Amino acid sequence: MLSLESFSRGKLDQAGATLIGSLQFSTSRRLQPPPLLNTERGPWDVVRLPVARTVLRDDRQGADVELLLAAKRHTLVMQFAIRPAAIVDAPALARLRYEFRAAIGAPDEPIDAFLARCAVWMEARLHLESPWRCWVAEQRGEIAGHLWLQLIEKIPNPVAELEAHAYITNVYVRPGARGAGAGEQLVATALDWCRGNGVDSVILWPTARSRPLYARHGFVLPQDLLEAVLDGGRVLGAHA
Repeated sequence: MLSLESFSRGKLDQAGATLIGSLQFSTSRRLQPPPLLNTERGPWDVVRLPVARTVLRDDRQGADVELLLAAKRHTLVMQFAIRPAAIVDAPALARLRYEFRAAIGAPDEPIDAFLARCAVWMEARLHLESPWRCWVAEQRGEIAGHLWLQLIEKIPNPVAELEAHAYITNVYVRPGARGAGAGEQLVATALDWCRGNGVDSVILWPTARSRPLYARHGFVLPQDLLEAVLDGGRVLGAHA
C-alpha cells in the first residue's frame, strides 16, 4: 500500500493515472465524501464504471480512500452530480445545444432566435408526462453536460417482449469538463432508467469520439436495423 504521506498530485502516473483537483486529508477524522454527489446512488456509489481501482491507506490514521480511475483518461469521477433536468433548466440547456451543434457545423439561424425557439421546445418536453427525459451533470452548481432520451412505444404484442424502445441523443459535455467521468455517469444513469422502465432496446447515432464510451456500456453495431437517410443536408457521423 502507498502511504498518504507520499501521495501527491501525479504520484500515480506509474499506475496510469492522471489525478485532478486536490484531496484534503485530516489527521483527526476520516476523509469525508466530496460535496457534489449523485444522491440517487448513495455517497460513494456514484457510477458503475469499467475502472481500475486503487486503494490508498494511511496506516496511522486508518483512513481508506478509494480512487475510481476512469479507463479512458484515468481521472477522478467524484466531481459531478447527476440529476433529472427541470423545466427551469431549459434556457441553459438550449444554450448548450447551440454550443454543441455550432461546433459541428456553421449555424444558419441567429443565436438569439435559436435559443428562444429551442428553450420553448425543451420546456414543453421536460414535463413528467412527456416521452422525453433529460439528465444533467452538474459541476460546482453549473450544468457541465447533458443527455436526452426519448421513449418510443411499440405496438402491443402477445409474446414475452418488452413494449418500448429508447432513443438517446444530444449527449454533450462541455470541453473543460471532459475526461472526468460525466459522460460515463450520464449514459449509466440513462441505461439504469431504461432497465427500470420496460425498455427493450436503446438506439443512438454516435460520433467518432463517442464510440468508445458507448461500447463500454454494451452498445454494438446492429445486425437487424436499417437506416434510410432522407435528408441530404445532415452531416453523417455528427448526429444528435
